Amino acid sequence: MAGGKPIASNPRLAALGILKAVIIDQASLAAVMPAVANADTSPSTHTALVKALVYGTLRHFESLHYRLSQYLAKPFRAKDRDVEIVLLLGLFQLIHLDKPARACVNETVELCRALRKDWAVKVVNGVLRSALRDEADSKASGVPVHEHLPPSARYELPEWLLQQLRQDWPDDWKLAAAESNIQAPMTLRVNALQDTVEGYLSRLSAAGMVAQPLSNVEYGIQLEQACPVDKLPGFNEGQVSVQDEAAQLCAGLFVAALVKRHEPDIHRPLRLLDACSAPGGKTCAAIEALLNLGYAVEMTALDISPNRLERVEATFERLGLTHIAATEPERLKLRTLAADAADLASWHTGEETFDGILVDAPCSGTGVIRRHPDIKQLRRPEDVAALVGQQTSLLDGLARCVGVKGLLVYATCSILRAENDQAVARLLSVWSDFTNIAPAELCVAFEPYAAFAKLPAFTSTDHGIQVFAAAGRHDGFFYSVIHRI
Repeated sequence: MAGGKPIASNPRLAALGILKAVIIDQASLAAVMPAVANADTSPSTHTALVKALVYGTLRHFESLHYRLSQYLAKPFRAKDRDVEIVLLLGLFQLIHLDKPARACVNETVELCRALRKDWAVKVVNGVLRSALRDEADSKASGVPVHEHLPPSARYELPEWLLQQLRQDWPDDWKLAAAESNIQAPMTLRVNALQDTVEGYLSRLSAAGMVAQPLSNVEYGIQLEQACPVDKLPGFNEGQVSVQDEAAQLCAGLFVAALVKRHEPDIHRPLRLLDACSAPGGKTCAAIEALLNLGYAVEMTALDISPNRLERVEATFERLGLTHIAATEPERLKLRTLAADAADLASWHTGEETFDGILVDAPCSGTGVIRRHPDIKQLRRPEDVAALVGQQTSLLDGLARCVGVKGLLVYATCSILRAENDQAVARLLSVWSDFTNIAPAELCVAFEPYAAFAKLPAFTSTDHGIQVFAAAGRHDGFFYSVIHRI
């Protein structure tokens, strides 16, 4: 309680609770945000403010933390780290929100009192007034405070990650770092079995929403202003899904590679596996596109988490794919399996092979930090090493399941070479009967994926394509197409 109000109706106290869970307890936003949203019986603007405060403070954590350290005579004791987070929250509002300074100071003071730490009020006043002076001096001199900060604070990334980007991308690290901190847009994928991009744009316009088609993906639309999914026309009826442009490119590349190697044959369905399928966006995008092109499909959706696999099944249902599988089994067969894709004995017969395998592998998530800023708090260098081992096992196991003329598309939402190009190189060094399609050929051969080369943050690697997050556009992603010789 704060000032007689429950946490759910006090957005700043709710934001403080979430930030403590992430920064101190190392919980993920995915684990703690829903509980606050579900408990919030106050206006929706409160929930939006909680999210803005939490995401903003985490996005700017490195610079806020550095500046706070300059204002304090000594660090806080472990038992008072909650006061440190109160100050980070106050500094974020003071520096980055269009909010009167007096209100920022008063609200931050009230948070200290809600924690029963009145002794910290004097510290709060001193820190925030120092920050106000710095902001005023910066405005008077025309030199942004940011320019005086060390690199990790200036680029808002942990030191270890910034150094890794500099090592991996000597020419592109500044771009990769800077774009990781800019809020992502809301991008949609039209269900090719139910509507066209032009038709759905008309529906959005009729609903008063401004949007534009994405030139690099066949079924993509980008909204000018994000909105709750239940406000999207036809969402519940499966006419549209929310999916980033880079994820749509991944599914589109999978489809394009399959089309290049197989002709449509209703009597010979494409046998496909999505090895890490949850929440199902790329699985469904591939099915929609292939059915729309006249292919018959047998899709196995595999995921290690039974709970997450339920989301895949719900997505099949919402998009009408479950109905197609039930009424037109010659066109579509769906199978879901809860298992570890790398542990073949737990799910694979030893004989079954696939025409195409899509592997959106577990990774560091460094390409989607702008959507998940808690990654900067939760990831460590040793986590990357463990993930590389997991990716190696995954690729080695799945290579055994690729059939004659079969292919495997390996993708991650990482921008680290160890998880991407080096992962493919390790696979090719072990499996002599596999090769990968050269990046230059990917950009030329697979229409409309020649558009890869036109992306604002694109680079070719030895074994694939790396895109970095781009302001107002796609997330960071890696893609490689590998096929059996």
